[in-house]
Amino acid sequence: MSSFLEIRHLDKSFGDVQVLTDLTLDLAEGEILALLGLSGSGKTTALRLLAGFETPDAGEILVDGEDVTGLAPARRGFGMVFQHYALFPHMSVFDNVAFGLRAQGRKAGLGERVDEMLELADLAGYGGRKVSEISGGQQQRVALARALAPEPRVLLLDEPLSNLDPALRERTRRELVAAVRKIGITTVLVTHEQEEAFHVGDRVAVLHGGRLEQVGTPADLYQSPRTRFVANFVGRSSTLRGFVDEVSGGDEVWVALGQVQDIAVSWSGVPAEPLEEDQRVEIVVKPESLRLATSETGGALPARVVENRFTGPLTYCIVRLMGGEEIQVLADDTRPAPHADVFVAPRPGGPKPRIFRLEDDAE
Repeated sequence: MSSFLEIRHLDKSFGDVQVLTDLTLDLAEGEILALLGLSGSGKTTALRLLAGFETPDAGEILVDGEDVTGLAPARRGFGMVFQHYALFPHMSVFDNVAFGLRAQGRKAGLGERVDEMLELADLAGYGGRKVSEISGGQQQRVALARALAPEPRVLLLDEPLSNLDPALRERTRRELVAAVRKIGITTVLVTHEQEEAFHVGDRVAVLHGGRLEQVGTPADLYQSPRTRFVANFVGRSSTLRGFVDEVSGGDEVWVALGQVQDIAVSWSGVPAEPLEEDQRVEIVVKPESLRLATSETGGALPARVVENRFTGPLTYCIVRLMGGEEIQVLADDTRPAPHADVFVAPRPGGPKPRIFRLEDDAE
């Protein structure tokens, strides 16, 4: 599909602090992209550059082939939902939604358009109410309806659900996604919540230290992380160190992880970069890639249970290996008590760990 929103080589610094470096992304028309990262990763700065609230030091922003980098926010044709909604408390729900239309000088069909947006946001009949008389989730939907009413070319969402409690956040998220997909508008969402990014985004772009680490579908990021940061950041994971024992055709590597009765125990994984034998590496493994074993057979490492973490549908067993490393294992029906001696082994058929070169200065 051809690109509709193009972000090309954006740089931004504040004083001596480089906040964003060479950000390049392309979105197809109607695509939803989630910008995911920790605080300070550059995701909010990227959104502010798109909105026109900040000016890039370098780079371009194009919409449907038009360069909008130098345009004022009001001339870009973007809609935005802010983290705190920025609704007008002295206005009714109707007048809040109509605000952008009136700013455009639109009179004909204004009422019909507002009613259409309220219907889309599941707020039919709420037009006459004051903003203070509706719930937080309803206020979020008013903000969305207001952003969509002027028919923007691109929708920007700045952590729009962060002020809601968990139960309301999940329900409102479903409603938001349904409304955005019904309109079919190209959308950029900023969030630090992985679950939110994975639910909302067709693709997810992970930012770290102002740089784009990886962009792809949620499944791509989880199953095939390209960098050590993404492998550790997305989902639960544990990290072990060892050295390359054997390289098998380039698509699988065996890593020696420890010593059991003076015999190296090796686990296989997928290399994220070319590796050679005896290369020092880190192996990043997900809890569902591991199992608790009853003996040393099958590449098992001896360990001792530290604790069990019950999360509702799943329980994670935290174990400490002989070398002192703590790793998470997805527990099956058997959940050994703390301080029990166990063995940890690869789970047959489980996802392969990812393997990364260990830098010489990494200790």
